[in-house]
Amino acid sequence: MRNATLILPALLAAAALACNNKGSAGGATTVTSSAPSAAGQPKPTPVEAATGHAKRMADAFNAHDAKGVAALYAENGEWSLPGEAPDKGRATIEKHLGDFFDQVKDAKRTVGRIWVDKNVSVVEWLFEGKRGDKRIGYIGASVITLGDDGLILTNHTYFDRATAMGQVDPKSVPMPVRRVAEVLPAAADVFESKGTPEEAKNVDTVNEMKAALHAHKLDEYLTYLSDDTAWIDFTKVTIPRGKKDAVASFRGAATAFPDLAETHSLEFGAGDYVIMEVVITGTNEGPIGALKPTHGPVTLHALGVHLLKDGKEWRGWSWSNSVELLTQVGAMKAGPR
Repeated sequence: MRNATLILPALLAAAALACNNKGSAGGATTVTSSAPSAAGQPKPTPVEAATGHAKRMADAFNAHDAKGVAALYAENGEWSLPGEAPDKGRATIEKHLGDFFDQVKDAKRTVGRIWVDKNVSVVEWLFEGKRGDKRIGYIGASVITLGDDGLILTNHTYFDRATAMGQVDPKSVPMPVRRVAEVLPAAADVFESKGTPEEAKNVDTVNEMKAALHAHKLDEYLTYLSDDTAWIDFTKVTIPRGKKDAVASFRGAATAFPDLAETHSLEFGAGDYVIMEVVITGTNEGPIGALKPTHGPVTLHALGVHLLKDGKEWRGWSWSNSVELLTQVGAMKAGPR
């Protein structure tokens, strides 16, 4: 539940991939991208399929080729962003992406880290572009499921729509937003789940940490954190660092949503990383910043990546769409895509 406790306070207030990545700490894998297997050719490994697909996606996106991006999806493939109706089918994806390229000039994506488990990959990316005369830039991530034919079945995309809106017009959102992003958080390495006991232990550790928070056992929760822990939430202007900030974040979320709960639609370990796609629920019983409580239910979606060091959480990154919360509590209306 570290995701929930640090995502919620924040909600208040693919350029081509380097395909020959050098190995690094955390279990990075060296790969060479490949196209989907042709008849009689060996089927790509999960890492080859994920990285090859990420490269082709980035190439088509940066060429502003809406049809080329849509062609990477299965006929009934789906793209979704939390809080919005999904795009279903190639024709819909092509149309909406074409409209996006018309509205956002110089649109470009640079691929960052990739985490791979079987037919699922999590791809981090940096988006840059211009809407009117305003530069926009933000970090996002996508959870992509591929079919046996190498085409996308589902693409759950996570980025903060409020950040994109606020960078164009600060008055359009009821909160401060992050400045225009220009660099990725880390080198563009690839991390593959090997199914090792160490990876399973890391997943258990993160789940135990979340369980302590669900039970409001703050002292127990703190034992799972490194002294210099930091959580980078891409909806948040500031970065909580150290245990003192972690405590403050938890208390703020617990006040606003005392019955906060979390379920996982995806979780796996990859080297020293733990990846979790989560659904967060709660009842807004306390103030959210300056907003009065609605006493109504809220459902949120988020993607979190935890990096462990010596068995404790050392760094974390989370992606969500704060518009999903703000619209549910009546603080704003969703803006244009």
